[in-house]
Amino acid sequence: MQASERRWMLRGAGLLILVEVLALIILGAIVMTGGFSMGADARASAIERWVGAGSSGLWISGNAPKTKNPVLVNEQTLTRGAELYQGNCAVCHGGAHYEVSHLHKAVYPGVPQFMMAGGPDDPDENVFYVIKHGIRFTGMPAWEYNMNDNDMWTLVNFLKNMGHLPPAVQEKWNQMPMSPQLPSSPAPK
Repeated sequence: MQASERRWMLRGAGLLILVEVLALIILGAIVMTGGFSMGADARASAIERWVGAGSSGLWISGNAPKTKNPVLVNEQTLTRGAELYQGNCAVCHGGAHYEVSHLHKAVYPGVPQFMMAGGPDDPDENVFYVIKHGIRFTGMPAWEYNMNDNDMWTLVNFLKNMGHLPPAVQEKWNQMPMSPQLPSSPAPK
């Protein structure tokens, strides 16, 4: 490579670095001066939505355990799942009787209303992983500190079957009050 070509390459690299630094300074100034809303009810930009949706889907799929749900689906476990859901999840995701949560539009992105869709359609292990670890910047907490793995898998079974529960379980669920939090089994330390 000749000296003149090397100089042009170095100038080009230097210019690229300068442009990147200036872009970061401008973005930082916009954020620091309040030009970028951090409110939970603010609509995200198209770029933010694209990056968030793509990265969370890849993160979940790439990190979820490749294991089969160890909890059997039966009336007892579905009833326990309904108790866990109604006590811990319904306040955000909607409750029995197709109640839509008032928090649905209080955050962005909006909280999925599982009652309207009959539960999540992701694989069991992905749903478990989201329950256990939450999703940053969405309001979805990590339940690993409040629930043990067995209860989380039980909740997965309920979520995956909530659109077609046995009549006895549906009746019990319909009678459950929606509370902020139902104590669950202690999480492992």
